Parts: sequence; C-alpha cells; structure tokens
Amino acid sequence: MREIDIHGLLVTQAKTLLDHTLNTLPKGVFELRVIHGYRGGNVLQQYVRKSYRHRRIERVLLTMNSGETILRLKDKS
Repeated sequence: MREIDIHGLLVTQAKTLLDHTLNTLPKGVFELRVIHGYRGGNVLQQYVRKSYRHRRIERVLLTMNSGETILRLKDKS
C-alpha cells in the first residue's frame, strides 16, 4: 500500500498532490493511505472522505484512525 501525507496543506494544495499521486501510481497499486490528520481541524479529512473525486477511486474506506483514510483504487487503464 502506498501512502501520502497531506496534513498541513491547503485543500487546493492537497487536491493537486492527490491528483498527481493518483495519476502517476503504477498499475497494480490498489490502495492509497491518505494521512490528513484531524486534531488541527477536519477540513482535509472531510475533503478526502466526502468531496474529493478521481476516476481511479473505487471506494473510500474509513479506519479506526481518524487521521487517515484509505482509498481503494481501480486498476489503471
């Protein structure tokens, strides 16, 4: 599983980084752990879990850790 840390970024910066990461992940990678934090506010958490969209995302999975979200991915076409 690949991982990306976006906490501390603005939403626009996080979107750019998420887009770039998802567009460049190699074929065969099916999960991305997004570390967004939550103690400094939940803007990024809510963005990743409810607003962010990308053609590779199949499901958004919540974990027991409120500071992360797992993105289950479709295979790269």
